[in-house]
Amino acid sequence: MLASIRAKKPPAAALDRPLKPQPLYHEFSRAWIETFPGEAAAPATGTRLGQLKNLLAYLRTQDASDAEIIAMVHGATKRWPDFVSFVAKRGGPKLAEVRPSIAAMLTHRDKLLNFHRAPAAEEGTSNDWGPSHLKPLKKVWTPGA
Repeated sequence: MLASIRAKKPPAAALDRPLKPQPLYHEFSRAWIETFPGEAAAPATGTRLGQLKNLLAYLRTQDASDAEIIAMVHGATKRWPDFVSFVAKRGGPKLAEVRPSIAAMLTHRDKLLNFHRAPAAEEGTSNDWGPSHLKPLKKVWTPGA
């Protein structure tokens, strides 16, 4: 059983195709493995894939790109205690989940979006907790360069 837990990481999502629930689940699993080594992520059941489908649909209506959606899931998974406190500060109920949960991300999808976008807007810095295996889609112009 220990060998199955320490199996290789799931495949990375290809950004040249539209993001679907299964690749997003793989990204959630990748972040889980990086954050909680030795612990198996929850299996990809039909319910979880349906939750991810609904999460994708909502975030796309909020003009989030596929790379940004992946970064949101990575950020909330890797910084779960911060996300829980962010939800509580914004008037949401206290989350009972000790470990990252797709259901909680779906329930608080608006707060997930703000959790990802707010630090960059408030501090003027980029989010550094996103997935490191994704290449940037376009070059960022910097003044004076």
